[in-house]
Amino acid sequence: MPRQRVLAIDARIGKALRDLRKQRKLTQSDLVPVLGVSFQQIQKIERGNNRLSVSQLLAAARFFDVGIDHFLLELRAHDVSSEADLEAELAAFAASARGRSLMRAFLAIRDEENRAAIERFIRAIAADD
Repeated sequence: MPRQRVLAIDARIGKALRDLRKQRKLTQSDLVPVLGVSFQQIQKIERGNNRLSVSQLLAAARFFDVGIDHFLLELRAHDVSSEADLEAELAAFAASARGRSLMRAFLAIRDEENRAAIERFIRAIAADD
Protein backbone atom coordinates (compact mmCIF):
# COMPACT_ATOMS: atom_id res chain seq x y z
CA MET A 1 0.00 0.00 0.00
CA PRO A 2 1.50 3.38 -0.98
CA ARG A 3 2.47 5.73 1.83
CA GLN A 4 0.20 8.76 2.16
CA ARG A 5 1.74 12.16 1.65
CA VAL A 6 1.82 14.31 4.78
CA LEU A 7 0.37 17.77 4.13
CA ALA A 8 1.20 21.18 5.54
CA ILE A 9 -1.94 21.01 7.64
CA ASP A 10 -0.60 17.85 9.32
CA ALA A 11 2.51 19.74 10.40
CA ARG A 12 0.36 22.56 11.81
CA ILE A 13 -1.75 20.09 13.77
CA GLY A 14 1.40 18.37 15.07
CA LYS A 15 2.82 21.71 16.18
CA ALA A 16 -0.43 22.62 17.94
CA LEU A 17 -0.37 19.24 19.71
CA ARG A 18 3.23 19.78 20.82
CA ASP A 19 2.46 23.33 22.01
CA LEU A 20 -0.51 22.15 24.07
CA ARG A 21 1.50 19.28 25.55
CA LYS A 22 4.31 21.61 26.56
CA GLN A 23 1.90 24.20 27.99
CA ARG A 24 0.45 21.50 30.21
CA LYS A 25 3.95 20.27 31.14
CA LEU A 26 3.29 16.79 29.78
CA THR A 27 5.71 14.39 28.13
CA GLN A 28 5.23 12.65 24.82
CA SER A 29 4.87 9.43 26.80
CA ASP A 30 1.83 10.94 28.55
CA LEU A 31 0.09 11.05 25.17
CA VAL A 32 0.69 7.36 24.34
CA PRO A 33 -2.51 6.09 26.02
CA VAL A 34 -4.51 9.08 24.80
CA LEU A 35 -3.70 8.63 21.12
CA GLY A 36 -3.13 4.88 21.16
CA VAL A 37 0.20 5.06 19.35
CA SER A 38 3.82 4.55 20.31
CA PHE A 39 6.10 7.20 21.75
CA GLN A 40 7.95 7.24 18.41
CA GLN A 41 4.71 7.89 16.52
CA ILE A 42 3.96 10.87 18.76
CA GLN A 43 7.42 12.25 17.97
CA LYS A 44 6.68 11.92 14.25
CA ILE A 45 3.22 13.49 14.61
CA GLU A 46 4.60 16.49 16.49
CA ARG A 47 7.33 16.98 13.87
CA GLY A 48 4.77 16.79 11.08
CA ASN A 49 6.12 13.55 9.61
CA ASN A 50 2.97 11.56 10.45
CA ARG A 51 -0.65 12.62 10.67
CA LEU A 52 -3.33 12.22 13.29
CA SER A 53 -6.49 10.40 12.34
CA VAL A 54 -9.79 12.13 13.01
CA SER A 55 -10.45 9.85 15.99
CA GLN A 56 -7.00 10.68 17.41
CA LEU A 57 -7.62 14.38 16.88
CA LEU A 58 -10.92 14.07 18.76
CA ALA A 59 -9.21 12.12 21.56
CA ALA A 60 -6.53 14.82 21.86
CA ALA A 61 -9.16 17.58 21.91
CA ARG A 62 -11.08 15.79 24.68
CA PHE A 63 -7.90 15.11 26.66
CA PHE A 64 -6.80 18.76 26.51
CA ASP A 65 -10.40 20.01 26.88
CA VAL A 66 -10.30 22.09 23.69
CA GLY A 67 -12.34 22.04 20.49
CA ILE A 68 -10.79 20.39 17.48
CA ASP A 69 -10.71 23.83 15.89
CA HIS A 70 -8.00 24.70 18.44
CA PHE A 71 -5.59 22.66 16.35
CA LEU A 72 -6.36 24.81 13.30
CA LEU A 73 -6.53 28.30 14.78
CA GLU A 74 -3.49 29.54 12.90
CA LEU A 75 -4.83 28.50 9.52
CA ARG A 76 -5.95 31.18 7.11
CA ALA A 77 -7.37 30.61 3.65
CA HIS A 78 -4.28 32.18 2.05
CA ASP A 79 -2.01 29.76 3.96
CA VAL A 80 -3.59 26.72 2.37
CA SER A 81 -1.00 25.30 -0.01
CA SER A 82 -3.06 22.77 -1.90
CA GLU A 83 -6.57 21.61 -2.68
CA ALA A 84 -6.12 18.74 -0.20
CA ASP A 85 -5.15 21.21 2.54
CA LEU A 86 -8.23 23.29 1.71
CA GLU A 87 -10.47 20.22 1.93
CA ALA A 88 -8.96 19.32 5.31
CA GLU A 89 -9.44 22.87 6.57
CA LEU A 90 -13.05 22.89 5.40
CA ALA A 91 -13.74 19.56 7.09
CA ALA A 92 -12.20 20.78 10.35
CA PHE A 93 -14.23 24.00 10.21
CA ALA A 94 -17.44 22.06 9.53
CA ALA A 95 -16.70 19.87 12.56
CA SER A 96 -16.03 22.82 14.86
CA ALA A 97 -18.70 24.40 17.05
CA ARG A 98 -18.36 27.74 15.26
CA GLY A 99 -18.58 26.10 11.85
CA ARG A 100 -21.73 24.17 12.74
CA SER A 101 -23.30 27.28 14.25
CA LEU A 102 -22.58 29.41 11.18
CA MET A 103 -23.81 26.74 8.80
CA ARG A 104 -27.05 26.29 10.78
CA ALA A 105 -27.63 30.05 10.77
CA PHE A 106 -26.90 30.34 7.04
CA LEU A 107 -29.23 27.43 6.23
CA ALA A 108 -31.97 29.06 8.31
CA ILE A 109 -31.95 32.02 5.89
CA ARG A 110 -34.64 31.12 3.38
CA ASP A 111 -34.40 34.17 1.12
CA GLU A 112 -31.90 33.47 -1.66
CA GLU A 113 -31.14 37.18 -2.17
CA ASN A 114 -30.18 37.50 1.50
CA ARG A 115 -27.95 34.43 1.24
CA ALA A 116 -26.25 35.90 -1.83
CA ALA A 117 -25.77 39.25 -0.05
CA ILE A 118 -24.13 37.50 2.91
CA GLU A 119 -21.85 35.57 0.57
CA ARG A 120 -20.79 38.82 -1.19
CA PHE A 121 -20.19 40.47 2.19
CA ILE A 122 -17.98 37.61 3.40
CA ARG A 123 -16.00 37.56 0.16
CA ALA A 124 -15.46 41.34 0.40
CA ILE A 125 -14.17 41.06 3.97
CA ALA A 126 -11.90 38.16 3.02
CA ALA A 127 -10.46 40.18 0.14
CA ASP A 128 -9.47 42.97 2.58
CA ASP A 129 -7.17 40.66 4.59
